[in-house]
Amino acid sequence: MVSDMRPDHFFSSEDVRRVNEAIASAEQATSGEIVPVVVSQSSDYKEATYLGGIIGSILVYFITIYFRHIDKPSRVLVTLAIGYLIGILLSQVPSIRRVLIGHSFSEKEVWKRAALEFQINQIGKTAAQTGILILVSLIERVVIVYGDKPIAEKIPQADWEDVRDRILDGLRRKRPADGLVAGIARCGEILAGHFPRQSDDVNELPDQLILKV
Repeated sequence: MVSDMRPDHFFSSEDVRRVNEAIASAEQATSGEIVPVVVSQSSDYKEATYLGGIIGSILVYFITIYFRHIDKPSRVLVTLAIGYLIGILLSQVPSIRRVLIGHSFSEKEVWKRAALEFQINQIGKTAAQTGILILVSLIERVVIVYGDKPIAEKIPQADWEDVRDRILDGLRRKRPADGLVAGIARCGEILAGHFPRQSDDVNELPDQLILKV
């Protein structure tokens, strides 16, 4: 169910410690400031819930009339209502919810959430504009790497695919902390090639994994 996709169910206190250490380690060679944020989902996707209910109503109605004749309008309404409730419940199952949402729409919503988290966590406030967000949205299984303007100008989005793939691999293997640690390490390597650490570098953003429901 959607409630089972809470980030704090995926990361133990030990996992959080490991990820925090990975951030600090990755930033040793770069002036980049890496901020990983994990959310359960990037939108409430009410449309998916309603669509699940409608599909449930239709399926239960046709299955019912296949096996028995419904001759009263009241029974039709009850059948549709039961189907609607079943559909709503099933729409909360993550794998079904992803299908109902659709990859294209969900990816757009995750990008919107990335832009929001970038602002909320003040990632764009660093002196050299070298902040970078790694957003992991669990329900959608989408990872977005969102860098500040100088980073985006020097490093094309395609270069972050390896970071994304390492994190997604960890999610698939049910080892999200391992995936995030590997992704952060790779992020640091990429940043170091373009934004090496300076002698007067100051750590401006906390080396901390952020978990949000």
